[in-house]
Amino acid sequence: ASSQEFELVHHGDIVDVDVVGGSEFDWRGRLTPEGFLDGLNSFGEPIPGLCRSEEAIAADVRRAYSKYLRDPVVVVKVIDRSGRPVVILDGAVKIPQKFQMNRPATLRELLVLSGGIRDDASGDIQIFRPNTLDCSAPDAKRAVTESNSLSILNITIKDLISGNAVANPLIRSGD
Repeated sequence: ASSQEFELVHHGDIVDVDVVGGSEFDWRGRLTPEGFLDGLNSFGEPIPGLCRSEEAIAADVRRAYSKYLRDPVVVVKVIDRSGRPVVILDGAVKIPQKFQMNRPATLRELLVLSGGIRDDASGDIQIFRPNTLDCSAPDAKRAVTESNSLSILNITIKDLISGNAVANPLIRSGD
């Protein structure tokens, strides 16, 4: 995972499509469960948004609108990321809590914000990651159509404390 992944469009984001020079073709909304811009299909095929950059979406919208407008200038912006699924940190932490991910954060950082690991911890950490929310996979579009299965990352506290980079992953919305 990377901070670049954080910038991609995810479920829960509010996306704004602005066609410069007028307002009749502008659109604002969220993604459908299938990952398309909800309601922005009256000009052809549905436009995919999930796990795509603002520029890639703008290119598709520009292509769809070019059937009706001459050289449309399209600007796509994610204007609100607060609707993304929260991260829940629970179990053997001193202060179990939920985090709204407004920027990339690592496991270690969230553990510190939760007061650290309790003394009675088993030594294992499990991260449950919904496959449909993972934009890092090369086949992320395929994952949208599959069931809501989970990937489970198993990490030992020993590896995390020793500084093993693999044991300190970026935490994603919905983990």
